[in-house]
Amino acid sequence: MANLEEGETPEWLRDAAESRGTESNPIISNAEPPPLNSFAMDQAIDRSATRAAGQALGTSQVYAAFLSHALALACMITVGIWVSQDAMGGGGVSWKAGDAKRVFNWHPVLMITAFSFMTIASLAFRSPYRCTSRRSTKIMHGTQWLVATVCAIVALIAVAKSHNDPLSGYIANLYSLHSWIGIAVIILYSCQFIAGVMAFALDLKFITPSMRANLLLLHKYVGPFVYNATAFTILLGIQEKEGFIGCGYHVEEADTVPFVHVLDIPGVCRISHTLGLLILLLAISTSYALHDFEKDNMRRD
Repeated sequence: MANLEEGETPEWLRDAAESRGTESNPIISNAEPPPLNSFAMDQAIDRSATRAAGQALGTSQVYAAFLSHALALACMITVGIWVSQDAMGGGGVSWKAGDAKRVFNWHPVLMITAFSFMTIASLAFRSPYRCTSRRSTKIMHGTQWLVATVCAIVALIAVAKSHNDPLSGYIANLYSLHSWIGIAVIILYSCQFIAGVMAFALDLKFITPSMRANLLLLHKYVGPFVYNATAFTILLGIQEKEGFIGCGYHVEEADTVPFVHVLDIPGVCRISHTLGLLILLLAISTSYALHDFEKDNMRRD
């Protein structure tokens, strides 16, 4: 073997370095290590920002849940004020024959009450103050849906009673878009309620764990859909009732700046407009509180 001068690299080592590249071997090369992959760095930064955003959204969802409870109470108070107006069949509620208009007033009162309990039931598993066991939460969830169901049934009976009162005069049934959409939502609601009771409240032997898991996924999807569809149906009902009352005002020239005439709108209609806005805000707030942003972040990662 040839003698090597001090500091000289053997020929065989130089050949190996040339064949494999010297950049990755710090023993035979003084080259700097390659820079970090910029795409990988961007991904790491993006994941960190996503986690921080998720935590911030989680906090805001807690506030949204509190807001939904407050809005639900505000809706119940507002509908009570609305039906107490003279334009609403003389004001108040009744269950007497010959007093069809005030019998009908039970319908919006009980439907808004049902929607408020639907809100509380929907937020049962995400309630910011929940400190009970999961079993207790499930019982509370089911009970609140049951109360909403009873309110909705009595509200439908009130409509049938008021429309078919011989002393007050007969009124056609199921002629409006509100009633058609309402029936569709009630059918979906009933299926959701029955499926929930059978799958999660009763220990039925024929429902396997895998079937229950699939039903849970479907239950989580249908629930928010029924909730928002109920809000939409309520808004249709308010609009229909306002059409009967008459919410317009007299103008003698082009109404190019209608906002200055807000106080010219009948008071009963301003109340119902407010109720409609509260229902809309309640649906938005609850939907935001229930949305699974964490799952969205996992999909993004």
